[in-house]
Amino acid sequence: MDDYLREIQGKTAHDPYRNINFGSSSLSKRCVWVPGPVIVGAGPSGLAAAACLKEKGVPSLIIERSNCIASLWQLKTYDRLKLHLPKEFCELPLMSFPQDFPTYPSKQQFIQYLEAYARRFEIRPVFNQSVVSAEYEKSLGLWR
Repeated sequence: MDDYLREIQGKTAHDPYRNINFGSSSLSKRCVWVPGPVIVGAGPSGLAAAACLKEKGVPSLIIERSNCIASLWQLKTYDRLKLHLPKEFCELPLMSFPQDFPTYPSKQQFIQYLEAYARRFEIRPVFNQSVVSAEYEKSLGLWR
């Protein structure tokens, strides 16, 4: 087991809130243990962060409020949109654009690239969930 996981497990064993029954409150249903970083948003930056962490052997969890990756690209942009910069400046780490893509990929091509990126790195965001708050518990050295 990795040292950072042992440290986290040790801290949670002494968590004063661990055994509190929150009853039927929504808090008890929305607090989960995650053995690594939580990434908020499954856009290009969130996907890139998850892929880089995975490449280093660090597990992570992406939480996305919408029902798809790159929701702003998929749901909030016009269909004729193209990247405003050449593709080599818009590539995510660890994976180039396909060679047959034009210099300025279309919206649909960029979405295809992001979906292929998520598949390649086996990134599976949790969709339709929002992060309401995050607070650092200094005594435990953990985020809640």
